Amino acid sequence: MTSSTTNNAGSLTKSADDLSGAAHQSGHFSWTDSGTHGSGTDDGTAYAGPVSYLQHEYIWSGHDGRSVASGAANVFIHGGDGDDAISAMSGSNVLDGGAGSNFLTGGHGDDGGSDTFFADVRGGQTVWDTVVNFHRGDAVTIWGYQPGVSTLSWSENEGAEGAKGATLHAEIKGAGTGVNASVTFAGMSVADAQSKFGVSTGNAGGNNYLYMHNNG
Repeated sequence: MTSSTTNNAGSLTKSADDLSGAAHQSGHFSWTDSGTHGSGTDDGTAYAGPVSYLQHEYIWSGHDGRSVASGAANVFIHGGDGDDAISAMSGSNVLDGGAGSNFLTGGHGDDGGSDTFFADVRGGQTVWDTVVNFHRGDAVTIWGYQPGVSTLSWSENEGAEGAKGATLHAEIKGAGTGVNASVTFAGMSVADAQSKFGVSTGNAGGNNYLYMHNNG
């Protein structure tokens, strides 16, 4: 039995736990499950979405928190609704932690790659992502941000111990409605973030978003 999910880095992807009908790639991902305490490797699937540089993908749709690391470059990784830790160390990648509190670690960019990090609150969920290695050329997209309605605020030195930094908080439904999306940029100050980030809003396929690009 297969399951599928729609996402912003590809029109259709399959569950990482059911790859029977997909084109396999050999041993690209390793994972550890916080609920079952199981671990292993996974082939993932060949990426077939619209982003030209992506080659492989891993989709976790379960409720347990999961740690996923990619040994391949140019990947799309999507977490579930638990607290996930996702890392992609080379190439250009798209990382989406799903709901909950997530650690998203991109590459250092030494190979010329850049990473895009998604915080998606269109389904009404709450997301707090901690982004590590957010270097020049990287970007964050907050899906569901409504220009003219949603609000933004910055806080200094928030987040988990050892990965604190400038933190952006967004109230998607407007001031006083509660924070839905937060992104901590590990190791950065608010002044550094505000001086380096280009911020814009837009709409893709009827989906509003806020886009932040590290101009370095």
